[in-house]
Amino acid sequence: MMKICMFVYNNCKYDSRVLKEAKTLADAGFDVRIIAVLDQETVPFESMHGFRIIRVPLNPLHYRILRRLQNFQWRELWRSIRAPKSAPTEAEQDNMTATGASAPLQPAAEPVSQPLKRRYPEFLKPLKPLYLIYRKSFRPLLIWLYKRCLSIPVFLYRAISRRITSAIYQLFRWLLLQFNMTFYYEDFYARCYRIVEAEPADLYHAHDFNTLPLACRIKRRMGGKIVYDAHELFSETKTLTRMQRITTRIRERWLIHHADQVITVCESIGHELVKRYGITFPVIVLNCPYRANKNILTASQLLRGRLGIDDKTHIILFQGGIGPFRALPNLIRAAHYLEDGIIVFMGWGSLETQMKELVISEKLSERVKFTPPVPYDELIQNTATADLGVVALEFDGLNNYYATPNKLFEYIAAGLPVVSSDFPELKRVIEGHELGKTFDPEDPKEIAAAIRFVLSDRERYERMRRNSLEAAKIFNWEIESNKLLDLYKRLT
Repeated sequence: MMKICMFVYNNCKYDSRVLKEAKTLADAGFDVRIIAVLDQETVPFESMHGFRIIRVPLNPLHYRILRRLQNFQWRELWRSIRAPKSAPTEAEQDNMTATGASAPLQPAAEPVSQPLKRRYPEFLKPLKPLYLIYRKSFRPLLIWLYKRCLSIPVFLYRAISRRITSAIYQLFRWLLLQFNMTFYYEDFYARCYRIVEAEPADLYHAHDFNTLPLACRIKRRMGGKIVYDAHELFSETKTLTRMQRITTRIRERWLIHHADQVITVCESIGHELVKRYGITFPVIVLNCPYRANKNILTASQLLRGRLGIDDKTHIILFQGGIGPFRALPNLIRAAHYLEDGIIVFMGWGSLETQMKELVISEKLSERVKFTPPVPYDELIQNTATADLGVVALEFDGLNNYYATPNKLFEYIAAGLPVVSSDFPELKRVIEGHELGKTFDPEDPKEIAAAIRFVLSDRERYERMRRNSLEAAKIFNWEIESNKLLDLYKRLT
């Protein structure tokens, strides 16, 4: 049985693409395991649908150093730094013997480096170059300061000591946090490598660029093949700084050629990867859900029942992450221009509290509702309760511009018409299959106009709903999974 090891830099609890691919390969007879990140919501080991998930805890080097620095007794270190005391001369020893005074005990002669080695700070061992700088430059300065501080009053000495201690910690913290993600990734790579070393695989599936260096490292040392699954244009994500985007693009240009096969989520990203790195055109595996049961779609009233919304009121649904780079503030403000309907956010994210505060400040509490996310197995059934799905993305670079979010295909699977940002891949699906309308995400009035266009004409709405159900026969995982299996059969 061929062994497949997948790497994903998240907890793999809600990542539907990773879970669907693992289940498809496990059903086809492959031995599949996923190595992911352990957090407070998950457990270290989990088995489902015939594959295993191994989650590793992260404890990166720079956090360990900062914790040691916080707990280290700087005052004791400050007091322990003294100029070495010289041994008494022969005349002083003769004088002590003549007067009957006992000579003070002196430590045995030893090399100068010995005391330094004995006082080597444990927390600096991983950073030997920094310690050498301390030993050659910083320590003599501390000794000089200590000599000058002997005549300073105690209260002033303590104040200076605290200031210097705080300054040293803040300096180290600033320096280490400049490489925050690098330390995190390297810690993840080291822990994954130890697991793979104990149980090697035949093929390594790297989800997104942040796991591709790990897969290449393992291939170089242990052999095997690599599938690089580019979920997005990673170098275009806004969470990266300008320098990080440049270095990521340089590294991806080099590492992508070590992959035996590249997969991506849409044609636009595929063409961009070919243009940038000169690779063969990737295999396009859309991130579609499984086809929904018709009985579930017709009988679903879960969302209305949970929110207490009657059958006559339209539900305009936005599901998924409530985070940055989505036109969510403008979607909320669009409620001012809607005569009928309630906008419902089903999900969670870093901006959830901020969006709720915006709803209150705009006095839209009766027109905009929030409800928690539901398990993936129940998602389509809840989605089918709504009347219209919204995909609202802001233009923040090519990554969003070429995006085909999961929610687009989930709305289609639930038989909903869709309104979305006027971006190429979204337009290709929505207007190409007559599923809805696109809008300018920067204009709340235009968002409201697109929603009214779909909901105002009952005949047009029913036609779009039928088109959505027909499109679900094309955009579903049953079809996309065959592309994945064909790829693996070629590689094996």
